[in-house]
Amino acid sequence: MIVTIIKSLHEVRGDYMPKRGRGDVGRAILDTLDTDSGKKWTVQEVSASKKSNGTNWETTKRFLDMFSEFDMVRKIDEGGKTFYQTKRPVGKKTLYGIPVRKDHRTTLREIYATIRNEWNMVTKKRLTKTVMHKIAVDFTEKEYPSIPHAWYLFGQVMLFPPNTHDTGSPLSDQKQIREIRARCEYYSRFDDTHEIRLDCYKRKGEKIYECKENLYHDLVNLSAKNSSQRRRLRTLVTEFKLIMGKKELPSTVATLTEDFCSCLGRIIRDMSDKRLEEAKPILIEAFDKMWSSIALYEFSRSLIEKKFFSEEFLDVILAEKKLTTEETFYEYLELLESIAPPLTLPDDELGKRFKEVIAKSKEFSPEEKKKIEKSIDSMSTSELFRDLGID
Repeated sequence: MIVTIIKSLHEVRGDYMPKRGRGDVGRAILDTLDTDSGKKWTVQEVSASKKSNGTNWETTKRFLDMFSEFDMVRKIDEGGKTFYQTKRPVGKKTLYGIPVRKDHRTTLREIYATIRNEWNMVTKKRLTKTVMHKIAVDFTEKEYPSIPHAWYLFGQVMLFPPNTHDTGSPLSDQKQIREIRARCEYYSRFDDTHEIRLDCYKRKGEKIYECKENLYHDLVNLSAKNSSQRRRLRTLVTEFKLIMGKKELPSTVATLTEDFCSCLGRIIRDMSDKRLEEAKPILIEAFDKMWSSIALYEFSRSLIEKKFFSEEFLDVILAEKKLTTEETFYEYLELLESIAPPLTLPDDELGKRFKEVIAKSKEFSPEEKKKIEKSIDSMSTSELFRDLGID
């Protein structure tokens, strides 16, 4: 089958194989310190440790100083020497444990308390987490732009999230209180979370988030027997694929996303009404897994662009999570491939050429293998097919 060929080509290139990166070095250094929380370590001791796996002195020191700057490691100057010691992470209650300064956390508690007060004064609707984050981000972008926030699964979020059990004091500045009240009045107009998200994405020009929201909403509400819904959903899948093709993503995630969209589009187009209704829960869950992987890179990208954190630091914090989400994404793509209707080829000249390649696809000649290995890193699958004479 053509899917098998495409997949085998991806695997030769390594597109489907999430790789561990430089984040592992920083994580190994933190793990080394954690092996003995009471010990004061020199750079040389950390570098020579088993967990650090022979990381050189300069790299080890750079990471230790970076962790010290973010209050994850205690730097101690004692007897003319510099030591490092693990600390209880200040980011324990933050998103992914990313550190947020104490004064920022105090300010956010005051902001959250003010939002609760003002919301209850302007509406009887329940204050959801989505609305809380949206108001907090809108307000801090204007009043406290140095407090870290980022784009993630459902739009912008604060790294230090609200705690329902937190009873902090509200802000005292009347101008700021009026500003928050105005945001509460604005968001209280909406009837559901879907509308709130779409409004936010449109106002902030985030086309990928807007398309994702519409696609997910239509997928959840799809009636397989409704042909117009199917057509609209296929259009949204195509739009999503085109937008994602312009995003800067690691080759693994980009390839998985492209193949996911192609497979989902084929399922929506060719699967019978009954089978599509049965498959809907799988499609929704698979879409969630795909978006979780993409959103993690959006999260990292937005933090770097705003200069809240360096790419090197985020690699340490997010490396394992990125790897896990990519592996899960791959597993769900395989699941979709297993339930998708087979790809039928036309009985024209192009179809015949494809069938010929499929028939002998189990074994490439040494020359073909060499050609693939040489070309594959710099070419898309479609370009590679053309190069092999099967376009």
